[in-house]
Amino acid sequence: GQRERSPAEAAVMRRLRVFLTMRWFFIIGVLITTLVATNIFRISFPTFPVYLICASMLLYNLVLMYQVRGLETLHGDLVRQKVRTYGISHIVLDLLAFTAILHFTGGIENPFLFLVVLHITGGSTLLRRGAVFWIATQAILMVLLLVLLEYAGVIPHINLEGLVAPTLYRETGYILAVMVTLGGILYATAYMATAISGELRKRQREVV
Repeated sequence: GQRERSPAEAAVMRRLRVFLTMRWFFIIGVLITTLVATNIFRISFPTFPVYLICASMLLYNLVLMYQVRGLETLHGDLVRQKVRTYGISHIVLDLLAFTAILHFTGGIENPFLFLVVLHITGGSTLLRRGAVFWIATQAILMVLLLVLLEYAGVIPHINLEGLVAPTLYRETGYILAVMVTLGGILYATAYMATAISGELRKRQREVV
């Protein structure tokens, strides 16, 4: 018969399913926020690209669900290796999707910019410390690249009309303050989340 999963294998599978669930909540949250912002608060921005990106996230979350089912027959280090591979690839996709949504919803003007920290907390449940800090660095670089491209006029900036001034994205002091704060929050979250996750894994091994 099929070998029973070890506690470590079962735990990593649970974390991956939690990661899947977090993405569903994120997609639903973006959709609800978009509807509320445009229909109730009358904030103007292009909604079709946002819905299209959410649909793309829904599709690759379904792919990850299929990949998780494929792990049911695997055991040992192969399970953990696959989980890390899936985790990194899908977090990178999440960062790309988040950055694209950010572009169509005001860029650095968007008050939900700091929700990128969710990628760090989610990644800490699946990945090793070095990979989580790598994800944090990628998140900062992606947001910074978007901000600089909009600032330089390489790509058009989309103002959240009715919420903030249309020139806010070109105010150097504001940009610097937001990016420094974002960097501090992401790296601090990466440190704390990986420290807690590492301690929990250590205690789990001791119990086993």
